Amino acid sequence: MEIMIRHRENNGNDSVVCLAENAISSNLYVGWMEYLSTTELYGGQTSFGEIPRLQRYSCDGGEFFGKRAGWKDDGNDRWIARKYDDGLLEIQSFVQAYFDTHISPMNIPGVSPGITFDSCLTNYYRSVKDSIKPHRDSEVIFGNNPTVMILSFGLPREIIFERILYDKDNLNSIKRDKAFCGGQKTTRIMMPARSILFMGGEVQKYYSHEIKKVFGDVLPEDEGARYSLTFRQYHT
Repeated sequence: MEIMIRHRENNGNDSVVCLAENAISSNLYVGWMEYLSTTELYGGQTSFGEIPRLQRYSCDGGEFFGKRAGWKDDGNDRWIARKYDDGLLEIQSFVQAYFDTHISPMNIPGVSPGITFDSCLTNYYRSVKDSIKPHRDSEVIFGNNPTVMILSFGLPREIIFERILYDKDNLNSIKRDKAFCGGQKTTRIMMPARSILFMGGEVQKYYSHEIKKVFGDVLPEDEGARYSLTFRQYHT
């Protein structure tokens, strides 16, 4: 596992992003890709139009995704909490074991060693023209310093982190921290198939992340799809 971002914040906790390539064995990958290809996914509308990807949210006993944050679109299919099936439980058990074995022993300030993953947001990027805008994973929904594990299947895509200013009175703000001198203001990470991306500590306060559309001519093999499975702890 390679550390891509690690910065000690003023409160003594770290903002951390790590990438583990080839974390998923080839045999597991093939089986899980087949499982994902049969999973029902949902689109949706926002004030900006149709979202450029498909989604599915799973959380046994959970509320719809944005209830804690006061979202009003509780009838949107992509945010309804679906029950786990055996296939997703198997993947989540793998993620839990990986965290317990590889992340927890790192004793990162700001990362709880006792995380229990119990929710999964699946994003399906149909081609390089699908994307996700700059955002921060909600601490209102998932609590202070959420631990995030992202599994990648299919076409490699680049995730871009930008250093931002933390505003406790506006948790949706992604205003860039132009004065930051503690490291790279922008960090680009290619997430290949079979990889795991870890985000933890203070990173949701001080960094936004996004996956941009790819413009211009691309090779036919670059038009492939990507599944992203994001695991977090919802229940405390």
